[in-house]
Amino acid sequence: MKKIFYNHCGFTVLELVTVMFIIAILVTIFMANFRGFEHRSVLDSEVQQLASVIRQAQIWALTGQTIDGVRYNYGVHISQCASGNCTYYLFKDDETTGDKKYVAGEELTDGGTYTMLKGAYIDSVTPAVSQQLDIVFVPPYAKVYFNGLQEVTTAQIVFKHTVFSDQKIIDIDLESGQISTP
Repeated sequence: MKKIFYNHCGFTVLELVTVMFIIAILVTIFMANFRGFEHRSVLDSEVQQLASVIRQAQIWALTGQTIDGVRYNYGVHISQCASGNCTYYLFKDDETTGDKKYVAGEELTDGGTYTMLKGAYIDSVTPAVSQQLDIVFVPPYAKVYFNGLQEVTTAQIVFKHTVFSDQKIIDIDLESGQISTP
């Protein structure tokens, strides 16, 4: 009886190899899903960051924010870009010039330049002028202008990631000023 008990106490090499194979498959699946999650998180983060910057420009126009006692139009300048080279600007547009467009040097000096995380990029902007979009809010009612005009009723910014095919979109409505990330 004692001899039989000792023969049934351990695992066979086949059982150990099978368990290790199953664990390896589970770890591989987990890591693949984790990497996908990481890339989707980068894309989601960038979409929310840009939407927040656009909302900040809108709020400053609504509240009559001044800089050094001067009231400005506030806007965001966005360009289509390739991954690793994506920057957009929160800028103050002098109300007296009336152009309602970004001009180099108008970006805010304290925190007005935003660089996107690696892998995320802006695939397209609509309406586009030279693959760029300026969204400007004019005080006191935060009237919206796209590229200095009010002829287009909506603007759209499409984000993509270099590693996977998902895309995220920001929509801005001219009439209501609503900024949505469907």
